[in-house]
Amino acid sequence: MTKIHSASCKCGKVSFEIELANYNVGLCHCTDCQKISGSHFANIYYKGEIEYKGAEYITVFDSSNWAKRAFCNVCGSNLYYKFKDAEGYSLAAGLFDDQSDFVLKKQLFTDKKPAYINIANQTDDMTEAEIRAKYNF
Repeated sequence: MTKIHSASCKCGKVSFEIELANYNVGLCHCTDCQKISGSHFANIYYKGEIEYKGAEYITVFDSSNWAKRAFCNVCGSNLYYKFKDAEGYSLAAGLFDDQSDFVLKKQLFTDKKPAYINIANQTDDMTEAEIRAKYNF
């Protein structure tokens, strides 16, 4: 079942509404996500375009040779991670007003996960080597 979900950054300058077809949350434990978010990056994948209200407050930067990230340039909220050569966005799960249907399904770069983080959920896990082999980067 799909429904419209509202989302916004902390200060509310950037917001959007999208229809989510799935509620699977992924956690990325790569060192880039740790540096940018202070821990893991929890995200919901959305394949499609997004019409942002307050797009003038979004700063996008190349975070690697293969991806870019965006944040609100007023409050600093992480907005998304996006592969440059692919459709869709990994949207920060915490942006969404209603997260009641969200389910943790996947953890990436589990070999980079700090020892102080212990996620008890049963998830599909991938190490850095497994990710690099699967996606050829």
